[in-house]
Amino acid sequence: KYSINPDLSIAQLDVTFLLKNRTSFIIDHINIHCIDSMSSKLLNTTSTNLISFPFISIFPHLQNYIHIYFSINAISFSQKLKTTLTYSINKSNTIEVDRIEFKLNLPCSQYLRRKTIDS
Repeated sequence: KYSINPDLSIAQLDVTFLLKNRTSFIIDHINIHCIDSMSSKLLNTTSTNLISFPFISIFPHLQNYIHIYFSINAISFSQKLKTTLTYSINKSNTIEVDRIEFKLNLPCSQYLRRKTIDS
């Protein structure tokens, strides 16, 4: 689950993910890989567009929020960014790595600036 919070004063979007651990094991080593579009670019990443959250662990049946930020440039159509969330599950004596692939939908309405209408 994610939410989008625009900060139009600096042409940036904060995408907040709610991660819920529904297992009986600890989830950690969380990474997000997001492919940029021509109009939006992931901030604070290396050239591989991978963001790591090495210090976040989600204990069994708990949840945590993570934030990623995008810079915005001249949006004229909705952005659908291919995104992969990778994480590790620490089972008794093994570590299992899993991934979730999805499209991060950034609708045009997130980029609108509020204006007053004068007569």
